[in-house]
Amino acid sequence: MVGQSLPKKKSYWDTYKQWISSNPHSIADIEKTIQFLSYFTAGRFSESSMASEFIYSLPNLLILLNDRLIYSIKYRNLQLPQFKSQIKIWLSTLEYTEALFEVTAKKLWGDYGKWIIIFVIQSVK
Repeated sequence: MVGQSLPKKKSYWDTYKQWISSNPHSIADIEKTIQFLSYFTAGRFSESSMASEFIYSLPNLLILLNDRLIYSIKYRNLQLPQFKSQIKIWLSTLEYTEALFEVTAKKLWGDYGKWIIIFVIQSVK
């Protein structure tokens, strides 16, 4: 028994990737529900605009992640320019989190910090 190795358990990440790739329609329904809930709850946090922006950004980032997982699994043999693909991912992520960065900068550094962040984000775009 000493020389035998136990079968490797799949990690949660591998299980999630497998489920996402085999159930794209179900995940689309779940994503739409989460996105709808984010619109519904965003107005509930009038005291904290940072929480509202986080709630708005999170579903969009989840959709981006799931889309990338499905794409990478289904089209792994397709040769696409990596640099172009990476830039699209970064720009999408930046687009989804832009307002969250602005609100956070304003809270930490005031209007001046907010405008610095806006300038940096727009320059990167």
